[in-house]
Amino acid sequence: MSPTINQADAIQSTQAANPATPSLELAPPPDGGFHAWAQVVSGHLVVAMTWGYSASFGVFQSHYENTLPHSPSEISWIGGVQVFSLLFISAVSGRATDAGLAREVVAAGAVLLLLGTFMTSLATTYWQIFLAQGLCVGIGQGLMWLPSVTLISTYFVRRRVLAITAAATGTSTGGIIFPLMIQYLVPRIGESFPFHSVLLKG
Repeated sequence: MSPTINQADAIQSTQAANPATPSLELAPPPDGGFHAWAQVVSGHLVVAMTWGYSASFGVFQSHYENTLPHSPSEISWIGGVQVFSLLFISAVSGRATDAGLAREVVAAGAVLLLLGTFMTSLATTYWQIFLAQGLCVGIGQGLMWLPSVTLISTYFVRRRVLAITAAATGTSTGGIIFPLMIQYLVPRIGESFPFHSVLLKG
């Protein structure tokens, strides 16, 4: 009489017969710890650099109205295109995150954000500012924002709402820091560069 085989032995024999079959069990989220909360801090900073930066465009608008020979409606297109690019490119960055390319996408976004910011400081005409701050910065923000926020939810279960909310408050952080920096630095540092005098002359 053949011996009975329990369920565990059956699973082991199946895995032995098919060693190439991958295991479908995934490790549970840590739901805390240094690495998980570090994702929240980084997500908070990314949101501050994306939505916080975009929410501060009113300060840029006021400065550009005083330095550019263009109407307020034309200048507002810079901020409008920046927000549009942020949301539109998020569709691409979200799909890339699903494909496992989150780190590469965020790195590319950071490079574009820095490039657009530095090129804005060198711009002397409306279209240069439009392309640098409106388009380049907006695309960089769109590449950074969605992957950073999406990955936070994979590190938490019970504290997921708290973690995502803590990251989302980065908008307020950026909305406080950027206007203060711009209002303080532009009158003190901006006027010392020749580009500022070129803008004033139109």
